[in-house]
Amino acid sequence: MLSNMFLTSQGTILESLEIRHFVVVHGGSFGAWCWYKTTILLKETGYQVDAIDLTGSGAHYFDFNNITTFSEYVKPLTNFIENLSDGGIKVILVGHDIGGDCVSSEMELHRSKVSKAISLL
Repeated sequence: MLSNMFLTSQGTILESLEIRHFVVVHGGSFGAWCWYKTTILLKETGYQVDAIDLTGSGAHYFDFNNITTFSEYVKPLTNFIENLSDGGIKVILVGHDIGGDCVSSEMELHRSKVSKAISLL
């Protein structure tokens, strides 16, 4: 977990980071809400952060039992990335647990919009 002290002490690294937009994806049985502390810390440090609810998770209402494909599960993330402007600033995707699989999939599909992908176990 990130702490404000860590972010402050890593100033040189953060200042040299070109990409300033993180998109974070939750793991199984969670929702975007699980990133609230990380989101606050990154925003306080000057980053743009979006936390995505995957299909049937968090505030995204859908009967989880009716999800039949991986692409259906990851659709909210796919839609978010597709709506980013072409040629705009790329994002850094961060996924936890199965969110890491979603991040890997999106990095492959949208290379022009994704700078880096980070998978947390």
